[in-house]
Amino acid sequence: RHLLTARCGPYIDSTGTLFPTRCQMADAGAKCNEDPADPLCSCTTPYMGPTCSLLVTMYEKVKGWLGPDVTDKLMEIIRTAQKSPAALV
Repeated sequence: RHLLTARCGPYIDSTGTLFPTRCQMADAGAKCNEDPADPLCSCTTPYMGPTCSLLVTMYEKVKGWLGPDVTDKLMEIIRTAQKSPAALV
């Protein structure tokens, strides 16, 4: 049985579209993880990122433009913003 929590409950984006969870805005097969010790989302191929909204092909293109070190730092900033936007201030 799956209990809905604030972490894995329904999510309404800025356009007013309702999604089952933040993990399923782009990846309908993504699973939201209730345990705060785990990443928020478990993505299906070809998605990745904190909320499964980044296609692996996009990540690979950015990595080609910026290099792996800068791309990984950018992904870490995105993860931080998803967890705690105030941490970016």
